[in-house]
Amino acid sequence: MDYTPSSGEELQSEYFVPREHAVAAFRAIERLREALRPLLQISEVRTIAADRLWMSPCYQRPSVAFHFTWKQNWPEVQKLLRVIEEQLRPFDARPHWGKLFTMSPARLQSLL
Repeated sequence: MDYTPSSGEELQSEYFVPREHAVAAFRAIERLREALRPLLQISEVRTIAADRLWMSPCYQRPSVAFHFTWKQNWPEVQKLLRVIEEQLRPFDARPHWGKLFTMSPARLQSLL
C-alpha cells in the first residue's frame, strides 16, 4: 500500500505478437537479457484476446504483449528498441501506439 507503481514520467514500450509466436518471441527477447538489464525497471508479459477495434494492436488477432518500463535514459533506450524490434520482426510485432518505439511508418503500415 505504500508503493507508487508509477509517477507518470516513465519511458514505456510494449509490443504485441500473435499468440502462436509467443514462445519464440519470448526466447528472442530473453537472448537480449544482458542488454536489457541496465535499462529495464520492470517488464510484464500478458495475453490479450483479439478485438474488433481497428486502432488496437490486437485488432483481429489474439496476442501476447511484452511490456517494458525503462529507466530515464532515452538515447540508450532508443538504441535498444531498434534491437528489440529487429528480434521481434519475424513475429510481426505491433507496437503500442501510445508508447515508445522506433519502427518506420512503412514497417508499421505493413503490420496492419
